Amino acid sequence: MCNKIGDFTSIPPEVYNIIINYMQDPLILSLVNKELYYLMNNSVYGRCYYKQFKYNRKYKLVDKKYAYVTVLNIGCSEITDDLLLRFINLLKFKCWKCKTITDKSIIELKQLQKLDCSFCLNITDKSIIELKQLQKLNCKWCENITDKSIIELKQLQKLVCWNCPNITDKSIIELKQLQILNCWYCPNITDKSIIEMKQLQKLNCNDCQNITDKSIIELKQLQKLDCYDCRNITDKFIIELKKINPKLDVCL
Repeated sequence: MCNKIGDFTSIPPEVYNIIINYMQDPLILSLVNKELYYLMNNSVYGRCYYKQFKYNRKYKLVDKKYAYVTVLNIGCSEITDDLLLRFINLLKFKCWKCKTITDKSIIELKQLQKLDCSFCLNITDKSIIELKQLQKLNCKWCENITDKSIIELKQLQKLVCWNCPNITDKSIIELKQLQILNCWYCPNITDKSIIEMKQLQKLNCNDCQNITDKSIIELKQLQKLDCYDCRNITDKFIIELKKINPKLDVCL
């Protein structure tokens, strides 16, 4: 069926799907077989399986570089900066609660388009400011990511910054491409910036007491609004807003 060992290209997608579902962890195998990795991310074969590599500490990396890997998901403290630097061409990277990942490696991932570094306190402005291609950033509880770096992310389309007191109106107002903002409990994001975010499609401002009816009424493109415990976004206003935009999804 195959032209040579490791050549999966002649296998029909439906057969390929059966094969990989019998493997214990084909994503691990993809790191030792470049052809299999390409197939997992190919537009045809990629539909058969989830398209990212999950690293678990029980596995050992077997190569010096994984330049062909573009999506990496880790969530353990065993990963270090030196290991991460083997994945130099990442486009998407998730590293929840990784104390051993720091600016040293993140700053080298120049091609990153999507980064989830929630609860990673050792990732700071120093590296984030260099990620000029970043389109999506999730930095929940990252107190060392501040206006200094956020204001430079001109391509940013989605920002999740729960409990980030050092991200304020100063940077938010400059994000002209931003379509999705989740600023749960960010006291320093206020009407001043929100009123200027005309392009916003989704806004989660739960427990943001400084965002009020005044700014929300100006968001004509808004499709979804989460405003739980926002005492200054009133029920009366929401009723009127729904009349203006009946398709608006509101979660109070």
